[in-house]
Amino acid sequence: MVINNRILIVSFCIIAAVVSLLECNSINDFRIFSAASIDFFNGEPIYSKTYFDGYHFFYGPCFSILIYPFTLFPPKIGLFLWLLVQFFFLFRIFFLLKIFFLKAFGNSHTELKFYIIFLLCSIRFIRDNIHYAQLTIYILWSVLERFDSFNKQKNIRGSVILALGIHVKILPIVIMPWLIYRANFRAFFLTLAFIIAFFLFPVIFFGVTQEIALLKSWFTLINPAEKKHILDIEERSFHGLTTLIPVFFMQNVNEPYALPISRNILSLTYEQMIVLLNTTRILFILSFLFILNNKPFKNESNFLKQLFELLYLCALIPLIFPHQQAYAFLLSAPLLSLIVARTLVNTKSFSAAKIIMLCLLAVVILAFNIDLLLGQFHYYYFHFKIITWSLMLLLVLAIFLFIRWNKSDWKLK
Repeated sequence: MVINNRILIVSFCIIAAVVSLLECNSINDFRIFSAASIDFFNGEPIYSKTYFDGYHFFYGPCFSILIYPFTLFPPKIGLFLWLLVQFFFLFRIFFLLKIFFLKAFGNSHTELKFYIIFLLCSIRFIRDNIHYAQLTIYILWSVLERFDSFNKQKNIRGSVILALGIHVKILPIVIMPWLIYRANFRAFFLTLAFIIAFFLFPVIFFGVTQEIALLKSWFTLINPAEKKHILDIEERSFHGLTTLIPVFFMQNVNEPYALPISRNILSLTYEQMIVLLNTTRILFILSFLFILNNKPFKNESNFLKQLFELLYLCALIPLIFPHQQAYAFLLSAPLLSLIVARTLVNTKSFSAAKIIMLCLLAVVILAFNIDLLLGQFHYYYFHFKIITWSLMLLLVLAIFLFIRWNKSDWKLK
């Protein structure tokens, strides 16, 4: 079924305006962004101070400049406009993924199916990003837009978008080694040049000395080797390996908001826990090398394989980086959607293996969105890190499918 684009756009705009209006009274991270932006232009040390109940500002200096125009409006209007911008990026994510999936699977009648699949896989994370006025929608858009630009040989455009995404929030930095591995040297060096340019841009406002001091304090704040990013238990709502490994495998974690329900699987010392944490991280990184499945410095010509690699890499981000909230797991939703769509391509044939796979995928989708269905128990989902376990299951299913797919499975339909 092909959807009328005009109806789709109008409907999306109405939803975006209504939801943004309803969220104008929410207490969310936009107030941190705007306060830090104002402090930035006042010459305040935005990375060494905290905002609103002790929260740090973790984003790059250029983001403080980009967000500043929104601070010129009354707070509610500024937030309304900011959310509309996020809905624009969300619309682009839907559009780009639709284009990618239709190109990979080659059937126009799957368009409606795609929208339903992606919405089911991501609705909870979309809600969280909008409710908390967060940036994961923008980060995911920057990665997908870069992929689209590079495939269209628009290297400068793609490099600017990726570089700014990395500067705003460091997470997309994982794309850079992939560019080298896939012999996209021009894209890599262009992106690197724009990253440096964005780091130098604030010098125009404050000079070299203040910019160097600002960057030093930022790198200190986001340093993954810091103990608070290794023992990532400051908030109950944190997810990822840096939270899961300590609370399940370390003795005397002393998590301040833990429920009085035991989760301890092993009682490791802090030093042993660090070894387990880094080993687990390395194993998941090695799993991506397994997905690459050929020698380095060799380009991948198959579009579906390229897309699979990119989405697998995106799904790794909230797992291996510290300080991740549930909304960051939006980065894993495209991989889940791709696997579901790929499994459903041939709906006329349902083998036992396919039924089992669909059941396991349904478990992942349910776990990702259970907070929407049974939100009154969300403290228990946080306590047992349901989202993190589910993402690890998703990655295992992705590897399993990768092993099972033969050469014909990678051909465009």
